[in-house]
Amino acid sequence: MAEAVAFFRDRLGLEPIVEEDGHELLRLGDDFVELLAAERPETVPGLLVDDVVAARAELEAAGVELLDEIAWTSDRAYGWFRFRGPDGNVWGVMQGPSAGG
Repeated sequence: MAEAVAFFRDRLGLEPIVEEDGHELLRLGDDFVELLAAERPETVPGLLVDDVVAARAELEAAGVELLDEIAWTSDRAYGWFRFRGPDGNVWGVMQGPSAGG
């Protein structure tokens, strides 16, 4: 985790927004890079998209293994689902407000 944070913050110059134990959020233009420690099994690396419904449909049409339906927060501000990449790793796709907004 420390090496990843140092890479994005020190080497690439991204501005930290959130610095918590096991959770880092760094500004990337109008969006962000989110880093979560491996000790947090409920989390997976993810991609931030504008339309999670469309993204899921595109992955499904491409034959990607989808692991669950879209989950939404109660206020529908965030929606996400997971898929298995070609290397076997699990990835997430999330829609929600950007850190820059």
